[in-house]
Amino acid sequence: MKECKHHNCRTLIKRGAYCDRHKQTQSKYYNEQRKNDDAMKFYRSKEWRETRQEVLKRDCFTCVMCGGTANLVHHKVEVRTDWSKRLEMSNLESVCRNCHNKIEHYK
Repeated sequence: MKECKHHNCRTLIKRGAYCDRHKQTQSKYYNEQRKNDDAMKFYRSKEWRETRQEVLKRDCFTCVMCGGTANLVHHKVEVRTDWSKRLEMSNLESVCRNCHNKIEHYK
């Protein structure tokens, strides 16, 4: 048994990542994010992969929020909000998955 991954949900589950109450919410959010084709193409592009790697190296693979090991790069201003900032190094920060989930949850 493990806890649901939704922020502050303590429901115990046997399988998956989310309890029945939060599965729908997470799927809806995920599908909503997939709607913008240009953004999804960007995240699969060579220029993003290279920039992402540069940011992780710049930050020494360290989460800027908690100091843990970073494995994600977060856009301070989202790609969908301002396309021109998608590759600006000053708009990018290295974060761990837990901190990224917290950032996204509080939007």
